[in-house]
Amino acid sequence: MKPKNEQPQLITADALATQLSVSVRTIRAWQAEGRIPYVRLSRGTVRFSLSSVMDALEKRTVAARNIREG
Repeated sequence: MKPKNEQPQLITADALATQLSVSVRTIRAWQAEGRIPYVRLSRGTVRFSLSSVMDALEKRTVAARNIREG
């Protein structure tokens, strides 16, 4: 658990895309769709908390199904 006064590290869309091995275009699409959280610092400046994004993506994880052969 983080101390209350500790601020999350905010990163750019480019850095997030690199971390997740996706394109910046994908990051922007996920942002627009509301799939990942973001922080709007000003009219044209958006940053992401990697831990918050990872938490959001974890919630979207679908468990593998057990498929029987037969």
